[in-house]
Amino acid sequence: MAFSTAAMGILGRRLSLRHEAAISSMLSLEDRNDFYIGLKRLLGVTFGSEAAGAAILAVAFYFEGDSLPAAVWRGLFTAVSAFCNAGFALQTDNLIPYQENPAVLHTVSLLIILGGLSPAAILGARILARGGRVTAQIRLVLSVTAALLVAGAILFAAIEWNHSLAGLAILDRLHNAWFQSVTLRTAGFNSVDFTRLAPASLTFMIAWMFIGGSPGGTAGGIKTTTGALLVLAVVAAIR
Repeated sequence: MAFSTAAMGILGRRLSLRHEAAISSMLSLEDRNDFYIGLKRLLGVTFGSEAAGAAILAVAFYFEGDSLPAAVWRGLFTAVSAFCNAGFALQTDNLIPYQENPAVLHTVSLLIILGGLSPAAILGARILARGGRVTAQIRLVLSVTAALLVAGAILFAAIEWNHSLAGLAILDRLHNAWFQSVTLRTAGFNSVDFTRLAPASLTFMIAWMFIGGSPGGTAGGIKTTTGALLVLAVVAAIR
């Protein structure tokens, strides 16, 4: 939706009020006058994140033994795939060869998180860090995302410590537990052998995948805000 809107703007075509309202809602804009400013920020966050991630990954792949052209191509492909929560990798065994490379795991993790949050939530996080105020939706998105990431990493590490994570150093086990918590929400990468996962891990992973990402982000699922509102509604009814 964002890219098609940008293309229409470049071609000089006017947007319908319905189209403009849909994009404004996706960008979480309170003032319709900030429409094109919000759209530029969205494109800036998208291309900026993918470019930075591609550069870091290209360097990491190069030091893993790839030739320079292969490392650049692999870094670009993986960065775009991660930000878009697509989960496609150029290796047949996905990211398992890099399970002992924190630079690859955490760069891909950050791209997945940024893509799943949405540009509005990313900009909202910057405002919060500076002590500013943001909308209730942004606060809900950030808090639920943080809770799911931390809880998922703890659960995965606790269950898989002597299963799929066995044989790795302690720090590598923690790196991979965090990575799997990030990617299982909808990205689909894997740095461990899924055939070795315990049934308990598969059960909680299904729940995390069902929730997915946030409104306006690239991830799927019912969205973090929807999951949070369902839980809050149940709590309110009980109280």
